Amino acid sequence: MKIRTDNIFCLSAVPFLAVFLFLMLLNSCSEKQTGLTVPEKKMPEKVFVTILTDLYLTDGLLTVQQIRARFPGKDSLSAYIDIIQNYGYTKTDMDQTLEYYFVKKPKRLIKIYDNIMGELTEIDIRLSNIPAENTSPDSNLWNGLETYDFPDPSGLENPEFSFSVKSQAFYTLTFITTVYPADQTANPRFIAWFCNADSSETGKKYFLPPIKYFKDGRPHKYVVTGKNENSSPVILKGSLYDTENNPDYGEKYGRIENIEFLSSGGI
Repeated sequence: MKIRTDNIFCLSAVPFLAVFLFLMLLNSCSEKQTGLTVPEKKMPEKVFVTILTDLYLTDGLLTVQQIRARFPGKDSLSAYIDIIQNYGYTKTDMDQTLEYYFVKKPKRLIKIYDNIMGELTEIDIRLSNIPAENTSPDSNLWNGLETYDFPDPSGLENPEFSFSVKSQAFYTLTFITTVYPADQTANPRFIAWFCNADSSETGKKYFLPPIKYFKDGRPHKYVVTGKNENSSPVILKGSLYDTENNPDYGEKYGRIENIEFLSSGGI
Protein backbone atom coordinates (compact mmCIF):
# COMPACT_ATOMS: atom_id res chain seq x y z
CA MET A 1 0.00 0.00 0.00
CA LYS A 2 1.41 3.36 -1.03
CA ILE A 3 0.09 6.23 1.06
CA ARG A 4 2.04 9.47 0.99
CA THR A 5 1.60 11.65 4.05
CA ASP A 6 2.77 15.16 3.22
CA ASN A 7 2.11 17.03 6.46
CA ILE A 8 0.92 16.35 9.99
CA PHE A 9 1.47 19.43 12.05
CA CYS A 10 0.02 21.94 14.47
CA LEU A 11 -0.30 25.60 13.51
CA SER A 12 -0.45 26.87 17.08
CA ALA A 13 2.80 28.29 18.42
CA VAL A 14 1.95 28.60 22.10
CA PRO A 15 3.39 25.33 23.49
CA PHE A 16 6.61 25.32 21.46
CA LEU A 17 7.46 28.98 22.00
CA ALA A 18 6.78 28.85 25.71
CA VAL A 19 8.94 25.74 26.17
CA PHE A 20 11.65 27.03 23.84
CA LEU A 21 11.96 30.39 25.56
CA PHE A 22 12.07 28.72 28.97
CA LEU A 23 14.77 26.23 27.96
CA MET A 24 16.87 28.89 26.27
CA LEU A 25 16.65 31.09 29.34
CA LEU A 26 17.35 28.21 31.71
CA ASN A 27 20.40 27.22 29.71
CA SER A 28 21.65 30.78 29.56
CA CYS A 29 21.24 31.36 33.30
CA SER A 30 22.88 28.05 34.19
CA GLU A 31 25.95 28.92 32.12
CA LYS A 32 26.25 32.47 33.45
CA GLN A 33 25.64 33.30 37.09
CA THR A 34 27.38 36.70 37.14
CA GLY A 35 25.75 40.14 36.87
CA LEU A 36 23.84 40.82 33.66
CA THR A 37 25.04 43.50 31.25
CA VAL A 38 23.96 44.48 27.76
CA PRO A 39 25.25 41.71 25.44
CA GLU A 40 28.09 42.73 23.15
CA LYS A 41 26.10 41.49 20.17
CA LYS A 42 22.46 41.85 21.20
CA MET A 43 20.20 40.94 18.32
CA PRO A 44 18.04 43.67 16.80
CA GLU A 45 14.43 43.11 17.75
CA LYS A 46 13.23 42.43 14.20
CA VAL A 47 15.93 39.81 13.71
CA PHE A 48 15.13 38.26 17.10
CA VAL A 49 11.47 37.93 16.14
CA THR A 50 12.32 36.49 12.73
CA ILE A 51 14.70 33.90 14.18
CA LEU A 52 12.18 32.74 16.79
CA THR A 53 9.53 32.45 14.08
CA ASP A 54 11.87 30.35 11.92
CA LEU A 55 12.69 28.17 14.91
CA TYR A 56 9.01 27.40 15.46
CA LEU A 57 8.45 26.55 11.80
CA THR A 58 11.52 24.31 11.84
CA ASP A 59 10.19 22.53 14.90
CA GLY A 60 6.99 21.81 13.00
CA LEU A 61 8.80 20.60 9.88
CA LEU A 62 10.96 18.22 11.90
CA THR A 63 7.79 16.38 12.94
CA VAL A 64 7.13 15.45 9.30
CA GLN A 65 8.43 11.94 8.68
CA GLN A 66 9.65 12.61 5.13
CA ILE A 67 11.73 15.59 6.23
CA ARG A 68 13.29 13.74 9.17
CA ALA A 69 14.17 10.92 6.77
CA ARG A 70 16.07 13.36 4.54
CA PHE A 71 18.08 14.63 7.50
CA PRO A 72 18.61 11.54 9.69
CA GLY A 73 21.43 13.07 11.72
CA LYS A 74 19.70 16.38 12.38
CA ASP A 75 18.16 16.88 15.81
CA SER A 76 16.20 19.92 16.98
CA LEU A 77 19.11 21.61 18.74
CA SER A 78 21.49 21.37 15.80
CA ALA A 79 18.76 22.65 13.48
CA TYR A 80 18.14 25.64 15.78
CA ILE A 81 21.86 26.44 15.91
CA ASP A 82 22.06 26.30 12.09
CA ILE A 83 19.21 28.81 11.82
CA ILE A 84 20.76 31.19 14.35
CA GLN A 85 24.13 31.01 12.60
CA ASN A 86 22.46 31.60 9.24
CA TYR A 87 21.57 35.09 10.52
CA GLY A 88 25.18 35.74 11.55
CA TYR A 89 24.77 35.03 15.26
CA THR A 90 25.73 32.31 17.69
CA LYS A 91 23.73 30.37 20.25
CA THR A 92 25.50 32.42 22.93
CA ASP A 93 24.22 35.60 21.29
CA MET A 94 20.72 34.13 21.36
CA ASP A 95 21.02 33.08 25.01
CA GLN A 96 22.31 36.48 26.08
CA THR A 97 19.69 38.40 24.10
CA LEU A 98 16.87 36.34 25.58
CA GLU A 99 18.28 36.67 29.10
CA TYR A 100 18.70 40.43 28.66
CA TYR A 101 15.07 40.93 27.64
CA PHE A 102 13.77 38.57 30.32
CA VAL A 103 15.65 40.29 33.15
CA LYS A 104 15.86 43.90 31.99
CA LYS A 105 12.85 44.32 29.72
CA PRO A 106 10.24 41.63 30.47
CA LYS A 107 7.36 43.77 29.15
CA ARG A 108 9.21 44.19 25.88
CA LEU A 109 9.74 40.42 25.72
CA ILE A 110 5.99 39.95 26.02
CA LYS A 111 5.55 42.40 23.14
CA ILE A 112 8.08 40.44 21.10
CA TYR A 113 6.16 37.27 21.88
CA ASP A 114 2.98 38.97 20.64
CA ASN A 115 4.77 39.93 17.41
CA ILE A 116 5.78 36.31 16.88
CA MET A 117 2.20 35.17 17.41
CA GLY A 118 1.13 37.76 14.83
CA GLU A 119 3.63 36.43 12.30
CA LEU A 120 2.44 32.86 12.82
CA THR A 121 -1.21 33.89 12.60
CA GLU A 122 -0.52 35.51 9.22
CA ILE A 123 1.14 32.29 8.03
CA ASP A 124 -1.88 30.34 9.27
CA ILE A 125 -4.25 32.64 7.37
CA ARG A 126 -2.22 32.37 4.17
CA LEU A 127 -2.18 28.56 4.40
CA SER A 128 -5.91 28.47 5.11
CA ASN A 129 -6.59 30.51 1.97
CA ILE A 130 -4.73 28.09 -0.31
CA PRO A 131 -7.35 25.86 -1.96
CA ALA A 132 -6.66 22.15 -1.98
CA GLU A 133 -5.81 20.71 -5.40
CA ASN A 134 -8.88 20.03 -7.53
CA THR A 135 -11.27 21.01 -4.74
CA SER A 136 -13.77 23.81 -4.34
CA PRO A 137 -14.46 25.89 -1.20
CA ASP A 138 -17.78 24.14 -0.59
CA SER A 139 -16.46 20.59 -0.94
CA ASN A 140 -16.17 19.80 2.76
CA LEU A 141 -16.89 16.08 3.02
CA TRP A 142 -16.97 15.86 6.80
CA ASN A 143 -20.11 13.92 7.71
CA GLY A 144 -19.94 14.09 11.49
CA LEU A 145 -20.95 16.80 13.96
CA GLU A 146 -19.80 20.37 13.44
CA THR A 147 -18.52 20.54 17.03
CA TYR A 148 -17.74 17.95 19.70
CA ASP A 149 -17.86 19.04 23.34
CA PHE A 150 -16.64 16.96 26.26
CA PRO A 151 -17.63 15.79 28.78
CA ASP A 152 -20.69 14.49 26.96
CA PRO A 153 -23.38 13.31 29.42
CA SER A 154 -25.46 11.93 26.55
CA GLY A 155 -22.64 9.70 25.36
CA LEU A 156 -23.62 10.40 21.75
CA GLU A 157 -20.68 12.52 20.62
CA ASN A 158 -18.33 10.10 18.91
CA PRO A 159 -15.50 11.86 17.03
CA GLU A 160 -14.54 8.80 15.01
CA PHE A 161 -14.46 9.02 11.21
CA SER A 162 -14.22 6.86 8.11
CA PHE A 163 -13.67 8.10 4.55
CA SER A 164 -12.95 6.47 1.24
CA VAL A 165 -10.02 8.07 -0.61
CA LYS A 166 -9.98 7.29 -4.30
CA SER A 167 -6.92 6.20 -6.24
CA GLN A 168 -4.39 9.02 -6.81
CA ALA A 169 -6.55 11.41 -4.79
CA PHE A 170 -5.16 14.06 -2.46
CA TYR A 171 -6.79 14.55 0.93
CA THR A 172 -6.69 17.21 3.64
CA LEU A 173 -8.11 16.94 7.15
CA THR A 174 -8.11 20.08 9.30
CA PHE A 175 -9.58 20.65 12.75
CA ILE A 176 -9.16 22.75 15.88
CA THR A 177 -8.79 20.98 19.23
CA THR A 178 -8.89 22.45 22.73
CA VAL A 179 -8.07 20.16 25.64
CA TYR A 180 -8.50 21.68 29.10
CA PRO A 181 -6.12 21.11 32.03
CA ALA A 182 -8.95 19.29 33.84
CA ASP A 183 -8.85 16.51 31.22
CA GLN A 184 -8.35 13.21 33.03
CA THR A 185 -7.41 10.97 30.10
CA ALA A 186 -3.93 9.48 30.01
CA ASN A 187 -2.95 10.45 26.49
CA PRO A 188 -5.52 12.46 24.50
CA ARG A 189 -4.57 12.37 20.84
CA PHE A 190 -5.54 12.13 17.19
CA ILE A 191 -5.06 8.75 15.55
CA ALA A 192 -5.75 7.58 12.00
CA TRP A 193 -4.92 4.66 9.76
CA PHE A 194 -5.46 3.42 6.22
CA CYS A 195 -6.70 0.02 5.15
CA ASN A 196 -7.81 -1.57 1.91
CA ALA A 197 -11.37 -0.71 0.96
CA ASP A 198 -12.31 -4.37 0.54
CA SER A 199 -11.03 -5.37 4.00
CA SER A 200 -11.60 -2.30 6.16
CA GLU A 201 -12.58 -4.32 9.23
CA THR A 202 -10.19 -7.27 9.13
CA GLY A 203 -7.34 -6.10 6.88
CA LYS A 204 -3.93 -4.72 7.85
CA LYS A 205 -3.86 -1.18 9.22
CA TYR A 206 -1.27 1.41 8.11
CA PHE A 207 -1.08 3.99 10.86
CA LEU A 208 -0.31 7.68 10.43
CA PRO A 209 1.87 9.32 13.09
CA PRO A 210 -0.42 10.22 16.04
CA ILE A 211 -0.88 13.81 17.22
CA LYS A 212 -0.61 14.24 20.97
CA TYR A 213 -2.75 17.07 22.32
CA PHE A 214 -1.67 19.78 24.76
CA LYS A 215 -3.73 20.08 27.95
CA ASP A 216 -3.40 23.86 28.12
CA GLY A 217 -6.95 25.04 27.46
CA ARG A 218 -5.90 26.76 24.22
CA PRO A 219 -7.19 26.05 20.69
CA HIS A 220 -4.68 24.41 18.35
CA LYS A 221 -5.24 23.96 14.64
CA TYR A 222 -4.02 20.72 13.08
CA VAL A 223 -3.55 19.88 9.39
CA VAL A 224 -3.14 16.37 7.99
CA THR A 225 -2.52 16.03 4.25
CA GLY A 226 -1.43 13.30 1.89
CA LYS A 227 -2.16 11.29 -1.23
CA ASN A 228 -3.42 7.79 -2.01
CA GLU A 229 -0.91 6.52 -4.57
CA ASN A 230 -2.55 3.11 -4.86
CA SER A 231 -4.38 1.93 -7.95
CA SER A 232 -7.52 1.34 -5.90
CA PRO A 233 -9.46 3.23 -3.19
CA VAL A 234 -8.44 3.02 0.46
CA ILE A 235 -10.31 3.76 3.66
CA LEU A 236 -9.04 6.42 6.06
CA LYS A 237 -10.32 5.74 9.57
CA GLY A 238 -9.54 7.15 12.99
CA SER A 239 -10.60 9.30 15.91
CA LEU A 240 -10.21 13.01 16.61
CA TYR A 241 -10.16 12.37 20.38
CA ASP A 242 -8.60 9.01 21.14
CA THR A 243 -7.86 7.90 24.72
CA GLU A 244 -5.40 5.12 23.88
CA ASN A 245 -8.03 2.38 24.23
CA ASN A 246 -8.58 3.25 27.88
CA PRO A 247 -11.90 5.14 28.05
CA ASP A 248 -12.34 4.38 31.76
CA TYR A 249 -9.11 6.13 32.77
CA GLY A 250 -10.86 9.48 33.25
CA GLU A 251 -13.25 12.09 31.89
CA LYS A 252 -12.56 14.02 28.71
CA TYR A 253 -12.56 17.81 28.94
CA GLY A 254 -12.21 19.40 25.55
CA ARG A 255 -13.70 20.63 22.32
CA ILE A 256 -13.15 19.79 18.65
CA GLU A 257 -14.42 22.23 16.03
CA ASN A 258 -13.94 23.67 12.53
CA ILE A 259 -13.55 20.16 11.13
CA GLU A 260 -13.01 19.88 7.38
CA PHE A 261 -12.18 16.93 5.15
CA LEU A 262 -11.34 17.59 1.51
CA SER A 263 -10.46 15.09 -1.20
CA SER A 264 -9.61 15.84 -4.82
CA GLY A 265 -11.54 12.78 -5.95
CA GLY A 266 -14.51 13.05 -3.62
CA ILE A 267 -15.59 10.00 -1.62
